[in-house]
Amino acid sequence: ESHYQRQRRHSIIANAPENAARLFETAGVVDAMLTAAQSGETSELKQYGLGGLASLAYAPENKARLYETKGVV
Repeated sequence: ESHYQRQRRHSIIANAPENAARLFETAGVVDAMLTAAQSGETSELKQYGLGGLASLAYAPENKARLYETKGVV
């Protein structure tokens, strides 16, 4: 399996509505994404952090919670 195929598979899993809420509940996930988005060492890391936050926002029950999370807005 190539790096691209692995990334694509992980993206599909993270974007699945039934998983987005659970990822939000996982300790440290939102903080890690925020840190990557704000101060990632490369543009690619920043992009992954922002993409992860966007994936979490896909779940309707996370939209308000993300907005209320310190550092997101």
